[in-house]
Amino acid sequence: MNEDKESALGRVSVPRALSQDAFSLPMETQSLVDYDGPHDPTNPKNWSPRYKWTLVVILFGLTLTVNTTVLICAPAIPSILDEFHSVNRIDATLIVTIWNLGATIGCLIVGPLSELYGRWIVYNVANLFFLVFCIAKT
Repeated sequence: MNEDKESALGRVSVPRALSQDAFSLPMETQSLVDYDGPHDPTNPKNWSPRYKWTLVVILFGLTLTVNTTVLICAPAIPSILDEFHSVNRIDATLIVTIWNLGATIGCLIVGPLSELYGRWIVYNVANLFFLVFCIAKT
């Protein structure tokens, strides 16, 4: 089988990981998302409209809150700089930049973790941290 691929590629050596066709694996070893019949309650297509809209409203609220905190912080930058006796424009830029970098790096960490451990646990732990930090800053 490896010789066929090498001849088709003009005798170019193909790394072993790339030479194996992932679709030729037996069905038992492939990751396949499946549901228990057409009426499985874990299938999102079978969720009630009320439940779907509840999830949409919750996610909308969380997204709005996270993105609004950056916008609320920006007009307060002069007051923050006065509080810390700073007139440096770099400090003003860093306030918003670090905030946005935190949001970006957080997504880069949460995404892979949710693939490893599942979205439910990762999102609920992240929401718990968000709640604690929001309470702590008030």
